[in-house]
Amino acid sequence: MAAIRRLKQTTPHGLLLVGPTGVGLMTAARGIAGTAIAGVISPTTVDGQPDNEKGVIRVEQIRELYRQTRTIAPHDQVYILDQADTMNHSAQNAFLKLLEEPNEHIKFILLAHKPQLLLATVLSRVQQVTVLPIDRTQSRQLLNSLGITDESTIQKMLFLAEGLPGELTRLVEDTAYFSVQAKNIGDARILLQGSAYEKVVLIHNYATDRTAALTLLQSALIIMKRSLSSAPTKELIERCEQYAAAHSAISANGNVRIHLLSLVV
Repeated sequence: MAAIRRLKQTTPHGLLLVGPTGVGLMTAARGIAGTAIAGVISPTTVDGQPDNEKGVIRVEQIRELYRQTRTIAPHDQVYILDQADTMNHSAQNAFLKLLEEPNEHIKFILLAHKPQLLLATVLSRVQQVTVLPIDRTQSRQLLNSLGITDESTIQKMLFLAEGLPGELTRLVEDTAYFSVQAKNIGDARILLQGSAYEKVVLIHNYATDRTAALTLLQSALIIMKRSLSSAPTKELIERCEQYAAAHSAISANGNVRIHLLSLVV
């Protein structure tokens, strides 16, 4: 919070906030921008529809931003680029003009979970700040402040998103999303610990949905990595590698059913 207050007082022309998904980059950016926020640029589809899952920030959006910021502003105006790491090279090169030709009172806050995807020339012109996860006590305090007091629900939410205030808040505010995430973890436990029959039935249900299958594998990896942190074994390490390989193969358009079944046999 102290760092956010300092950045709010002296926001650089270009600021890059980085951190894991769910850590609350947008919340931090809005806290820094305050009432000076002038706009948020988010990923879109080809036809310009908002799409935070598969969209990208396009060169046309950056060109429009360039036009909007050419006039002299009487006071600070802050523009937030959500998922700035989805900009392709054309969009990033266009954005460089905004960084290289600073207009007084115009500020940019870029949010990125994968800053390595940004051009070195962009990175060299922004101040990078890492937003760190909160600890377990702070996570509990956040859930309590949001009205969650049931211990069973707290434990489920902490398992799903401990340390990630943005994700914890979403789990509380979007009950349907929480239900889906909780089901993913439950299904992942079946994939890891269920009988052969239960695993085959589960795989059949996921075989035609690539996105759901990837989420299932991610959930299984979360469970195994937490086990590794407390009781690392060679077998568990090898199993993690096997699941990570299946995730990579399915991400690369591999056959979902075949790669999931490879984890069972």
